[in-house]
Amino acid sequence: MKGKIIYSDYLPGYSSTVRKQTKYGEFCSEVFLQEEDKDIDNSFDGCRIAEFDCNLKATKEKAKWMRQRAIGARTLYNNIRNYYPIEQNQYELLDAIGAQAYYMEREADKARDYYERMKDYRPIYIENLLKRRRETRSLIHHKKDSD
Repeated sequence: MKGKIIYSDYLPGYSSTVRKQTKYGEFCSEVFLQEEDKDIDNSFDGCRIAEFDCNLKATKEKAKWMRQRAIGARTLYNNIRNYYPIEQNQYELLDAIGAQAYYMEREADKARDYYERMKDYRPIYIENLLKRRRETRSLIHHKKDSD
C-alpha cells in the first residue's frame, strides 16, 4: 500500500513499532518479539512485519471506503429511478450511474477479497521472513567459522 512511514521505533529484544500514513488514514502497528526468535532479533524484520500490519489495516479501510462509495452510488441510482420522472433522453445517464454503481460494488468486493488473502498470508509472510533471516545468519556464522 502506498504511503509513507512517519514513525518507526525498535526496542532491542522487545518490540518494533511503525506508524504509516496513507490516503485512507494513519495506521499504527506494534509487533513483539517471541522468545524463540531472540537469536535473530533485528530492527529491520520487526519493522517490516509492523509495516505489513499497517498495510493490512490500510487495506481493510480501503475496502470499507469502497463499500461506502458503492452504497452511495447504488442509493443515488435507486432514488433517481424511483422518485424522479425521467425523460426518454435521460435513460442513458441513468444507465451510466447504474453501471458505475455496479463497478464500485465489484471493486469493493475485490478490495475485501484482497484484504482476506492478505490476512491469511500474514503467518506465512512472517515465517518466510524469519526463515530467510535464520538462513542468512547461519551462512554468516558458517563463513566466520571457516575463516
